[in-house]
Amino acid sequence: MRGNTPRHLILSCQQLNKTQHPGKLLDGQVSEVAMKIGQKVRVRRLRDRVPQDVVKKLGATGVISQYKVVDGKGIGLLVQFEDKYSTWFFEDELETIG
Repeated sequence: MRGNTPRHLILSCQQLNKTQHPGKLLDGQVSEVAMKIGQKVRVRRLRDRVPQDVVKKLGATGVISQYKVVDGKGIGLLVQFEDKYSTWFFEDELETIG
């Protein structure tokens, strides 16, 4: 899932982070992101098997700090929690709050 990412997708994601605005990836892989950097979110579910430190974040709230290409086809959301721990999630694993 976190294998080699084509350079054009990395650059696309870097551009998203610079503009802080959701957008589309190139090369026919379209990925819309509804959530924005700075938005407060709650972890509502976990899609995959993950380490225990991530499982402990289920139900926790944090702030989206940046976008991340996660599998070469989509965009993940890097969430920073109050305890300064951060990790990425798929958009459908999060819910906006406040």
